[in-house]
Order: sequence, then C-alpha cells, then structure tokens
Amino acid sequence: MKLTDLKGICRSNSLPVSGTKAQLVERILAEEDSNLEDDEEEDEDEPEKVTAKAAPAPARPKPGSTTPSGYIEETEISGPKGKPIIAGDTIYLLARTGKYLEYPEHREDPRARAVIKGTRQALEIQKKGGGAIQSGDTISLRCHLGVYLDFQGTAVRARKSEAGEWQQIRITNEDHEGSIRTGDVIFLRGHQDNVLDVEKENVKCRWPDEGKWQRLVIEK
Repeated sequence: MKLTDLKGICRSNSLPVSGTKAQLVERILAEEDSNLEDDEEEDEDEPEKVTAKAAPAPARPKPGSTTPSGYIEETEISGPKGKPIIAGDTIYLLARTGKYLEYPEHREDPRARAVIKGTRQALEIQKKGGGAIQSGDTISLRCHLGVYLDFQGTAVRARKSEAGEWQQIRITNEDHEGSIRTGDVIFLRGHQDNVLDVEKENVKCRWPDEGKWQRLVIEK
C-alpha cells in the first residue's frame, strides 16, 4: 500500500498524517486495536437475555438478492497476481467487504476489519507433504499467535496449537481445478462441509454454498 493510501486512511479516521510509512501503519493498527476494545466493552455491558425458544437460524442469502450492507461487488487486489501459493507461504485473505481477515490476540474468533496487511492478518498455509497448493487440497492455516483456524458447527475460531480434524480445510478456486495462485477467488470448506463466509466483520461457516458471501481473494 502506498504512502498516499495510508495517509487517506489516517484522514478518514481523524488521525495525524505526518511521519514515515512505518509510523502511519503503526498508527492505523493502534486505532484498530482501540476500536476492537471498545466493541468488546459494549458486549460486556449488555445484559444477558434468557429465552426459552431456540435462536432462529441465520438468514441465508438468496440468489439474486441484494448483498448485505457494507459489501462491495469488486475487490482491489494489492498483491502480485498469478504467483503460485506454496506450502509454508505467508498469505492474506481479502473478503468481499474490501477488508482483510485478522486474528486479534485477545479473542478466538477472526474478524474481517483490517485495511492493510500486517502481522495480525498473516496466515501460514500448510499442507501435508508440502509443495504447490492445488484446488481441492486439504490444508491448515496457522495465524501469528501460533494457533490454527478451526471450523466447529457454524463458528470459525483460532485457538489450538495443533492441527487435527477440525483444523483440516479444503481449499478450492472458482474453476475447481489447477493450482491456487495469488489473486484467485477461493473458498475454504471445513470438515463439516460448511464454507467460511463473511458478513460485515463477522467470520462464520454457516452453509455449504460457494456464493458471494463465501468468496475470498488470496494474496501474498
């Protein structure tokens, strides 16, 4: 990301725009940390509601329906396109909201809220036997905290330091064939056959569909 882009992000968040590129990145990350802590404090203050009825199933996007608030139709790829993804690479996942998935230190669930690629947004992609990642491969994803993403029910978490059954993820591209490359639209399917989806900042795995909500762009 260019210095002018970082200054634009600072202005939109009412932050100072002076300083080096590294200083601006640190300033933006600090602001994101502050916003995340504010969100958690609001969650803690809200009283717990008790109800005898089971919670309704999440609304499922219908073909042809309007995308949720905050979604965009196109994503701008900031990394180089076309380079093959190799086991052991550091990758970043860009949602159709235009935000990168990130993995905060003080919570298990990832969030789609980052506008830049940094340590908290990085994942190491792993595959048994190593080598180039192909569409249909089973992989695991380890974040900067040393823990792996896992899919359980409809939840996506980053909490275990070992890759077991729940941490096995099937990666596919839109063509369902060939190698996975930077700039590809990909889908991540868990062991329970649900695909990771993003709604606003929330990262879940609620349905087996490969639709707009499930589209991710893989970058280095």
